[in-house]
This record gives sequence, structure tokens and C-alpha cells, in this order.
Amino acid sequence: DYHWWWRSFLTSGFTAVYLLIYCIHFFMTKLNIEDAASTFLYFGYTLIMVFLFFLLT
Repeated sequence: DYHWWWRSFLTSGFTAVYLLIYCIHFFMTKLNIEDAASTFLYFGYTLIMVFLFFLLT
């Protein structure tokens, strides 16, 4: 049964979803960013970080 590979990969990588939810929560509650370019940069770098975290965990 080779399907366990994908389950184990997605289970450990799902931690990145929690990281993304926390980054969105942090953006909404703690940061005071109103500029569209700054928001784009924040979420751009956040998505890169979350993607790498997904692959490396």
C-alpha cells in the first residue's frame, strides 16, 4: 500500500496551514498596515514561508 506516503506527507505539512492561519490572525490583530503594497509584500513573503514550511516538515 503506497498511499500512506501521501497521508504522512500531508499530515506533517498541514502544520503550515496552522502557521498561515496564525499569520493572518497576527496581521488582523497586531499589525497596523494600511498600504496595499505592504500588505502584498507581507502576504507574499508569508506564503513563501508557509510553502517552504510545508515542504520541509
